Amino acid sequence: MMSKLLYSYISSEIASHGYFVAALDHRDGSCTESEYIDTADNALKSVPYDSNFDLKSADIEEGRFAQLEQRRKDMSNLMDCVENLNSRELKNVLDSDANLGQFVDKLDTEKCAIVGHSYGGATVVASLSDTRFKAAVSMDGWMGVLKDEYLVNDSKTPMLFINCVVTILGSTHLTHTDFAFFPKSRWLSEAIFRSVTDPKLANDISSEIMMEFIARHLGLPYRRDMNDIVAARKWGRYHGL
Repeated sequence: MMSKLLYSYISSEIASHGYFVAALDHRDGSCTESEYIDTADNALKSVPYDSNFDLKSADIEEGRFAQLEQRRKDMSNLMDCVENLNSRELKNVLDSDANLGQFVDKLDTEKCAIVGHSYGGATVVASLSDTRFKAAVSMDGWMGVLKDEYLVNDSKTPMLFINCVVTILGSTHLTHTDFAFFPKSRWLSEAIFRSVTDPKLANDISSEIMMEFIARHLGLPYRRDMNDIVAARKWGRYHGL
């Protein structure tokens, strides 16, 4: 029941380092709503959230596998769009005057990373068959939905797995979504999310770890190395990575 709109803090942090961030709502029924243009009639259509999916207990496993396969296809399609955007081949089919030309020849499509949280973390692992991803970060990845074939990384893509609840003191699974920023008091945050840490602090820690890893494996500069980051944050974590 997630949306790309619930990860604006992390997306903005990545973009602030000069990265082009492409986020999407998957078409597998797990998002609150996903809209797309049907090329058959050029109409805007949507894939609504399937609120009854979890009730189909007999089909839950195969259903999740089917969802993950759709998510994997979504990520490859997204990479196609990024490449077409860079080469001026992407058409703006929306009723918008967005200037797509500003991105032409500005994107280094040879240095792409994939990042996901929860179900998105599982999607990261499943998407590594697309060798255009040169680095990967799975945050609290939902590993139970992965088939064995997804766990064989033939691409040898370097991947960082961050177990946020274990790594960052006082955080919970939802600390790394925008949900955590909604409560305006600590007691309310504890009551709703059972989180006792500042969501900004928790997201800054995970973002810094993530950005160093991505930059290192894409051959890009970053202001600190991983050892310095971890050493400086000892007071804010349970264990190592």
